[in-house]
Amino acid sequence: MALDERPIPLTREEAEALTALCQSLGLRETDAFHAVIRAGLAAYRMELALQWYHSTPQSTGDIAERLGINRGDLLREIYTRGIAPYEDPTMDRVTRLEELDQRRNQRNLK
Repeated sequence: MALDERPIPLTREEAEALTALCQSLGLRETDAFHAVIRAGLAAYRMELALQWYHSTPQSTGDIAERLGINRGDLLREIYTRGIAPYEDPTMDRVTRLEELDQRRNQRNLK
C-alpha cells in the first residue's frame, strides 16, 4: 500500500514502523494498520476508564461495561499505576472511611 493510499496520512517514521511490523509478523499492511488502530483504541479506552475511576463515583464494573473493556485488566492498571479512586469532595475523610467500613460489613453479611 503506497504512503498516499493509507486511510490516514503517516509520517515517514510511522510508515517505516508499520512496514517493520508487517515484515516481523508476516502481515499484510492493511491488516497491520487495523491491528495498530485497534490497539490504539484499546489504549484510549483504558486511559479513559482510569480517568473516570479517579474522577467519577462509578464502580470499576460499570466503567468496564460502559467502555467495553475487561474489568480485571482495569483493576490491574489501577493497581499497577497506583491510581486513587474518586473521592467525594463533600465528604470528609472520617465519613468516607465509615462508609467504606459499612460497605465491607454489608458484603461480609451476604
